[in-house]
Amino acid sequence: MKRQQNRTGLNSTRARSRVFHVQQQRTGRRRWVRALALAVVGAAVLTTAGVPATPVPTPVLQLASTEDPVPPTGITVTGQDTALLVRWTASGETGTNGYRVVVGGVDRGTTTATSLTVTGLVNGTDYAVTVATRTRGGFFGLTQYEGRPSAPVSGYPRDGVAPAAPTGVVAVRGERQVQLSWAANSEADLVGYRVLRDGTVVTGTLTGRSYTDTGLTNDVTYRYTVQAVDVSRQWSASSSPAVAATPTDLTPPAAPTGLTAVRGDGRVALSWTANTESDLGSYRLLRDGVEVATVTGTSVTDAGLTNDTTYRYSLVAVDTHGNRSPASSPAVAATPTDLTPPTVPTGLAAARGDGRVDLSWTPNTEPDLAGYRVFRDGALLTTVPAGTTSLADTGLTNDTTYRYAIAAVDTHGNASATSAPAVPGTPTDLTAPAGPTGLVATRGDGEVALSWTASPEPDVASYRLLRDGVVVATVTGTSVTDTGLTNDTAYRYTLVAVDGHGNASPPSPPVDATPTDLTPPPAPTDVAATAGERSATVTWAPSAAGDVVAHRVLRDGVVVATSTGSSATVTGLEPAPVSFTVVAVDGHGNVSPVSATVTVTPVDTTAPAVPTGITGRAGDTAATVGWQPVADTDVAGYRVLQDGDVVATVTGTSTTVSGLVNGTSYRFTVVAFDGSGNASAASVAVVVVPAVGTVPPLGSGETGGLAASRDGRFVVVGTRAQLEPADTNSAYELYLLDRTAGTAVRVAPLAVTATGATDPTNTAAPAVSDDGRYVALATTAALLPADTNRLSDVYRLDLATRTWVLVSVPAGGRVSATVAGTVLQTGSSVHATSPTVAMSADGDLVAYYSARADLGPRDTNGAVDVYATRVSTGAVTRVSTTATGTDLPRTATGPALALTPDGRFAVFPATSSSGPLVLYRKTLSGAGAGEAVVVSTVVAAGRTTEVAVYRDAGDVAVSDDGRYVALVTAAKPTAPGSSWSTGLAYRKDVVTGALSPVGSGQTAAWEHQVGLDPTGRYGFFSTTAAVTPGDANGHTDVVRRDLETGTLTLVTADADGRTTTGPAGAVAPAEYGRVLPVSGDLVLLTTSQALLPADANRLRDLYAKDLSTGAVLSPVR
Repeated sequence: MKRQQNRTGLNSTRARSRVFHVQQQRTGRRRWVRALALAVVGAAVLTTAGVPATPVPTPVLQLASTEDPVPPTGITVTGQDTALLVRWTASGETGTNGYRVVVGGVDRGTTTATSLTVTGLVNGTDYAVTVATRTRGGFFGLTQYEGRPSAPVSGYPRDGVAPAAPTGVVAVRGERQVQLSWAANSEADLVGYRVLRDGTVVTGTLTGRSYTDTGLTNDVTYRYTVQAVDVSRQWSASSSPAVAATPTDLTPPAAPTGLTAVRGDGRVALSWTANTESDLGSYRLLRDGVEVATVTGTSVTDAGLTNDTTYRYSLVAVDTHGNRSPASSPAVAATPTDLTPPTVPTGLAAARGDGRVDLSWTPNTEPDLAGYRVFRDGALLTTVPAGTTSLADTGLTNDTTYRYAIAAVDTHGNASATSAPAVPGTPTDLTAPAGPTGLVATRGDGEVALSWTASPEPDVASYRLLRDGVVVATVTGTSVTDTGLTNDTAYRYTLVAVDGHGNASPPSPPVDATPTDLTPPPAPTDVAATAGERSATVTWAPSAAGDVVAHRVLRDGVVVATSTGSSATVTGLEPAPVSFTVVAVDGHGNVSPVSATVTVTPVDTTAPAVPTGITGRAGDTAATVGWQPVADTDVAGYRVLQDGDVVATVTGTSTTVSGLVNGTSYRFTVVAFDGSGNASAASVAVVVVPAVGTVPPLGSGETGGLAASRDGRFVVVGTRAQLEPADTNSAYELYLLDRTAGTAVRVAPLAVTATGATDPTNTAAPAVSDDGRYVALATTAALLPADTNRLSDVYRLDLATRTWVLVSVPAGGRVSATVAGTVLQTGSSVHATSPTVAMSADGDLVAYYSARADLGPRDTNGAVDVYATRVSTGAVTRVSTTATGTDLPRTATGPALALTPDGRFAVFPATSSSGPLVLYRKTLSGAGAGEAVVVSTVVAAGRTTEVAVYRDAGDVAVSDDGRYVALVTAAKPTAPGSSWSTGLAYRKDVVTGALSPVGSGQTAAWEHQVGLDPTGRYGFFSTTAAVTPGDANGHTDVVRRDLETGTLTLVTADADGRTTTGPAGAVAPAEYGRVLPVSGDLVLLTTSQALLPADANRLRDLYAKDLSTGAVLSPVR
C-alpha cells in the first residue's frame, strides 16, 4: 500500500482493492465484487504532533457490483433550442447513486435523476449521447464506480420553428428536362432546399436556388414543389401551388428553301419547298424582317402592299413545339405593280367628214392613265397620250363604214378592254350640189304647178321648194304643185337640191307665178308610144283647144317631159314596160285630164359601169366586201366573186362572206348587172385574210405541243383558256380547233376542279390527221383499263367516236408492265417535255420511239428504235432498220421525228459510240421501200462526210414528197471536219445531195426549230440573231427563207411588218415555240413574240401568219 500523508498529518493508508468471490445471497448468483480493505495500523490515528486524535469509527464495508454498472436503458434524446433533453430508464444497479451524461464526446455532468437537459449546443448539429451508471461501494461507500456508457443515441438541437415555404418557384421546360428556380428564403438558420416532382422528393438538400431535373419524357406534364430546411432539420411546407412544366423538343427545323415571290397588283404571291420535318407546324412569313403571316401550307399571298415598292421576304419554319428555324436566306425581293387595267373608255362618238371621221370620247379619270389606243375595224390605228379626247382619222374612203373602238392604257402598260359596241363612222361627201335649173312655175286655179330640170349630179336625193323664202315642199321628182293659193296673188318660188348626204345647194334663180282660174283643156287623144334605146317617144294628136300651149308627158303621174308639139321623148328609162299619159296645158297653166295610157318597153343593150371603191374587211372566218354604187340607174344588183367564183348576189353595196378559213387569203371582185342581164366587167380585186385579232390572256402552246392538218384548218394546241362552254376549270388542256367552222373541242377533258399544267395527256406533244378526226399523243395516264403500267404509252383518239386506241403495243398485244411503250430521250440541247409522235395525213399510221423489244420481229438490240403502227390493222413496223430488217449501225435517238403526209418517208436521228449523231430518211412504202439513207451529209473536196445533227423535237422537217429534209448542224459545209460554235439550219436535197443554208449566213446564234413548206421551197427556222433589218429585240424570232430567191422574211413581225419588242427577260426555252408551215405564205406558229396589239400576256401564243399580206390572227379566241 502506498502511504499518503493526510491533511492532519497522519499517515493514511489508501485502500487496496482486493477481489473477493462473494456469493450474492439474494439471487444466489455469483458476482465478483471489489472490496476495499483498509488496514488500520494501531487503534487510533495520530496527529502530526503525536497527540492521539478521535478514534476512527469501525469501517463498514459496502459492496458494489464487481462488473461495470450496466448502462441505463430507454435513452431518448429530444431536441430543444440549443439544448437536448436526455431521458432514460434507471439501470436498477445496486448502489446506483447517479448517471454521467456525455454529449458529443463532452462530459455534460452527472445527475441522480433519469433525465438531464444539456444546454449550450448548436442547433442542427448531430450529437452522440451516451449515459453511464454510477454506483458507490467500499467502506463507508466512499468508493465511486462508473459503468460503461450506453450505446450512443443521436440527437440534434432544434429551435422548433420550421422555415417558411419557398416562393417564386419558376419551371422552364427544356428538351427532356425542366429547369427550376425559386426565391431565397430569409431565415438566418436556413440550410437548403429540396425539390419534389409530383409529390416525390427527387433531390438531396440543395444549397442553391436552382435545379435542373433531367431524364424526363418530352410532352409529359410534371408538377413541382420546393421545401426549405433549416439547421434544425426542420422542413417547411411545400411551395404552393405546384408549378407545372412539360419538357419539349427544342430542336428547331431547318431553314425553309425554295422561296419564290411573284409580284401582283398590290400583292406578292409567295411559295416555297415544303420542309421535311415530321413535326413541322407552320411557317412564319417575314416582310422586311417583320412577321406578317403564319401559314401551314407552302404558299401565301401578301396583300395590301404599295405598288412599285420593293419588299424583301424571308421565311421561318416553326415546329409543333414552337421551335423556330433560322430565316431563309437570302431574302427574296419582289416589287408589286399595278396590274389593274383602266376602265373601258366611254362616250366614244364618231362624226363623219369628207374622207375623214372625227372621233371624240369621255376622258378616263385614272391618275396613272398613259393614253388611249384607237382601233379601226379591229386593227390598231394609233395611240394618243392621256389628256387627248379626240382624233381625226383622215384619208378614208367616203361612203365606206368604219367601226371604231378605243382602249385605255395606264403607265404600267395595263390596257382596258376595247369600248363596245364599236362605233360606226361613214365618211361622206360634204360638197353641196349645184343650184337647180329650169325651175318653171305654172299657175293654176288657186295653185301653182312647178317643175324643173333634173340635177345631173347622181347623188341628188330630193328638192326643196321655197315659196317666198319658206320651204313648202320636199320632192324627189322634178315637179310639184303648190296648192291652196290665192288666185291673182303673185308668188316667188326658188328651188334647192339636196344630195344623199344632206348637203343643200344654193337656191335656184327665183320664178314668179300668179295663180288664176283656168278651165283645163280636153285630154289629148291618139296618144301612142314608140320604144327607143332606154327611151320612149310619146306622140299625141294636137289639142283642139285654142289656149293649149304645151303638153306634158307623165309617167306614173309624174311629168317626165314637156312638149309644145305633139311628141316628146323620155330618156333614162329601164328596159321594162313603162306607161305614159299626156296632158295639155293652156296659157294659164290649166292642165287637161290625162289621156289614155300607152305602154311601151324600152330596149337596153348597154352594160352598167364597173363598180369602184372596192373595200374588204377581215372578220372571224368571214370577210365583208363593200363598193361604191354604180351610177347607172338600171342596175339591178351586184355579184361578189371569191377567187373567181360567185359567192353572193346582192342589191346593196356591201355583203359579208362567211364560212372562210381564218388566216387564208381570199381575192374578191364585184360585178354590176342590170335588169336586162347586162353585166359589167369585174372590179379590181381586194384581198382579205379572215382573222381573229385577240389572244387568250393565259396564252396557248405553253408546253410546246402543236399539230395541224396540212391545210391548216385543224390545229391541236394546249391552252388554259376555256374555249368550250363545258370547260370551267383552270387547267391547261389540249384543244382541237376547226379554223373553218370556228369550233373548239377538248381532246382529253379534265375535271372542273383541275388546275395547272401537270396532266400528262394534256401536256403531251400531239399529232393530228388532215380531216381533224384523229389525234395521237404519248401519255402516262391510263386512258384504257388495259393500260396498267403507269408508263408512257402512245394513244390515238377518234374524235368522232371519242374512242382511245393503244398504239405502242404489239399487234393484238397489251402494255408492258415494266417497259414504257414510248420514251423521251433527254439531253443538253433537248427541250421537249413529252415523247414525240408523228402521224400520216389519214391518221392511220403513227410513228414513235420505243425501247420495247416485243413490238416487232427481230428486235434484239436492247435499245430504243423507231416504230410505226398501222392502227387499222394493228401491224407494227420497226422503222430503224436496214433494208433487210437488221439493226442499223446506230441507235435511234430522239425526240426529233418527222413523217411525210402519205406515210412513205420517216426522218429520225441515230447515234453510235464511234460516230456522230446523224439523220436518217427511211422509206416505208413505194419505190425503194426499206431503204435507210443518212441524209446529214456534206460533200466537200469530192468526199462525202456524215455530220452530226441536233435532235430536239422540231429540229427536223421533211417536204411532202420526202425530197427535202430540214436539219440543224454545227458542221461547216465547206469543211465538215470543223464546226461552228452553234447549230445552223440547212435544207438537204436528197435527190441531188445539195445542202443549202436556210439561215442568213451568221454563225454565232443558234438556228433551230426548223420547218419546210409542203413543196420544200421555203425553209423556216427560229433564232435570236437579227437576220432581218430592224430586228433588235434579242429574242427568238421565226424567219422564212425563199430557197429559190434567197429572200429572208421575218415571220414574227406584226401585221404591218414591224418587229415586236419581244418577251421580257433573258432568252429562255419557254419562248422557243414551234413552227408549222401550211404553205409558203401561211404559217402556224407558237411564239412569245406579241404579233397582235392585243397580245399583252407575255406568254407563248398560237398565231396564223399570212406572209403574202402580213395578216396575223390568233386561232385561239
